[in-house]
Amino acid sequence: MSEWNDENARADATRQFCEMLDADSALREACKRDKKTAWQTLKEAGNFTDMPTDIEVYVFENEVESSDKMVTLVLPKQGDVPSGDSFNPKSVWLCTWSRYLQ
Repeated sequence: MSEWNDENARADATRQFCEMLDADSALREACKRDKKTAWQTLKEAGNFTDMPTDIEVYVFENEVESSDKMVTLVLPKQGDVPSGDSFNPKSVWLCTWSRYLQ
């Protein structure tokens, strides 16, 4: 059993999730089509006991055509937006798990 807030458990779950989908093309397609199936599969991959039900899991192939359909923006703190000449879009446009996987 793993705890959702454990960053090592999330990293392990990510690897296990990818392995599960690599081994089962039907599951891979099901996870790409249905975020509830993806959620359940990630929960199983991580053996999480406490994965929040409001987490949404989206699965895309590693291709611009499909992954470009999902944009995640993590805003800087109010009042901390850098000026245009020093703004780095990668500081805002990123994977929400990056803080756990860095």
